[in-house]
Amino acid sequence: MIDRSLEGFPPLIINELQAMMPQIPPSMHALVLDLTEETVPLSCDAAVEFLRNCPFVTERVKPAGLESWFREGLELLRKSEQSGIEYFRIGTGKSARLIEELSPGVGLAVTRDVLETYCLALAGRKTPILSTEDFMTGQSPSAESLTHGDVIFLPEFVDKYPDKPQNFTWYKVMATHQIGHVEFGSYELQIDDRISTLCRDFGLPLDRKETDHAETDLVRFLNLFSNRRLATDIFTIVEDSRVDSLIKQWYRGISHDYSNIQAEALSIRPPITSHSLREALLEIMVRLSLEPSGRWLVPSILRTPLHLTGVIMSRIQSPETGIGDSAEATILLYHLASRIPGDHSRIDSWEV
Repeated sequence: MIDRSLEGFPPLIINELQAMMPQIPPSMHALVLDLTEETVPLSCDAAVEFLRNCPFVTERVKPAGLESWFREGLELLRKSEQSGIEYFRIGTGKSARLIEELSPGVGLAVTRDVLETYCLALAGRKTPILSTEDFMTGQSPSAESLTHGDVIFLPEFVDKYPDKPQNFTWYKVMATHQIGHVEFGSYELQIDDRISTLCRDFGLPLDRKETDHAETDLVRFLNLFSNRRLATDIFTIVEDSRVDSLIKQWYRGISHDYSNIQAEALSIRPPITSHSLREALLEIMVRLSLEPSGRWLVPSILRTPLHLTGVIMSRIQSPETGIGDSAEATILLYHLASRIPGDHSRIDSWEV
C-alpha cells in the first residue's frame, strides 16, 4: 500500500514515509500520504517534521484528530514556512495546545497540580506526584513502593477512555489508591508482640541477623521470609485489598468510580487456567480483593486452601483492620501458598 503513491515524492520524503508508516495503523496510510502530498510542494522540511511527529500526534489525538491538527499547521505554513515547520515540529504553544484539546486523553503535566491539591485534601499533607517514567526500576510501583509512601507515581499520559472526564477520573482513582496507603497506615507497620508470636509459631526467624536501624519494620518483616518475592506479592495483594475496602467506606464521593475501575481491572485479569497451582491461588487472591463475592472456575485440589484464603481475605476487608492485620494475614497466606507446587503441575479437575 505504501509503494502505491511514492513515485512522485523526493527521496528524503520516501525515506521518512518508509520509517514512519509501520508506526501508525494501516488504515491511516492513505490519509497520511494525502496530507504529505499537500505539504511537500509548500515545504519539504515541514513535511519531514509532520512525518516524524505523525506517530506521536496520532497516538494522542487518534485518527479523527490528526487531520484537524494538520489543517491548522498547513494554514500557518502557507503564511510562513518557518512558522509551519515549527508547528509541525510541535515547537509552538499553538501546536501543543491543539494536540491537548483534540486528545481524549489527559496528561500528568496538565493535571498534576489539581491532583496534588486533591491528595492534600484527602491526606492533610502535600504529596508530590511524579510520572512512572521517573520510577525507572523496570516495573510500575506496587509491591516494593509500599515500603516508601512519600511520593505518588502516575503515568505520564492516560487515554484508556474516549473522553477527558473519564481519563481524569482514572487518574483520581489511582491517586486515591496510593494516598489511601498513607491515610490508612500502610507504611506504619510495627512488629509488635502479636506479630512476633505469630512469626515464631510459623518458623519465621525474627532474630536471624542484625538489622539496619534505618530499615523500616515493613522491610524487616518482608525480609523474614525465605521466598521474599512470594511474601511481598501476598502482602501487596492483602494490603491493597484492605486499603481499597477502607477507601470505598470512607471516601463515598469516589466509591462508585473506584468500584467501576476495579470491575474493569477484574475483567482483564488473565485466565486462572493459565497459571500454575500456586499462581492460581495468588490470582484468586487478587480477584477476591477486587470482587469479594466473585465465583470462578478453580482447581479442585485447591478447595481447602481457597476456603481458608477466602476467610482471611474477607476478614482483612473489615473496617476495623489495620496494617498489623495485613502482616498477620500475610504470614497465614504465605504458609498456605508455600506448600502449594509452584510448577505447572497437571490439573485434572476444576470446580466453581
